[in-house]
Amino acid sequence: MPTQSRTLVQRALGPADRLLSRLWYPQKFVLIGLVLILPLGWVVKSYVGVQSTNTAFAQQEAVGVAYLRPASELLARVVAARRVAVQVASHQSGQAQLDLAVRQVRTAIAGVDSMHGAGATLGLNAQWSALRQAGIDSIAAVAEQSSAAT
Repeated sequence: MPTQSRTLVQRALGPADRLLSRLWYPQKFVLIGLVLILPLGWVVKSYVGVQSTNTAFAQQEAVGVAYLRPASELLARVVAARRVAVQVASHQSGQAQLDLAVRQVRTAIAGVDSMHGAGATLGLNAQWSALRQAGIDSIAAVAEQSSAAT
């Protein structure tokens, strides 16, 4: 059995042995250096690729955070306006408070509109346009209903 495994090893390493036996020492050092440096180059290239991907993701995440600030403000203003609209409908608040809440929602909408560049980067402009139109229509309907009720 040991002779069979030895012949298998000799067959596997025979071409490399013959190549190295033909080379001079400086050529052997260059060959061994290349054999060691090529995998290192591949590892460095892979590492740089992963880091570039992470950097691009972090940049897009920062754009998303910048877009989220006015969007969160809009959400808070819409919730507050709905609360005031319910209070006006139940005669617990006056029309002036609803008008103020509607102005604040419109201001928050303008804040999201100002983030058009970030929306384009994130691919959200088409969705925002549809939501914006629906939101403005809803605000107008609430304002008209509460004006008619008072």
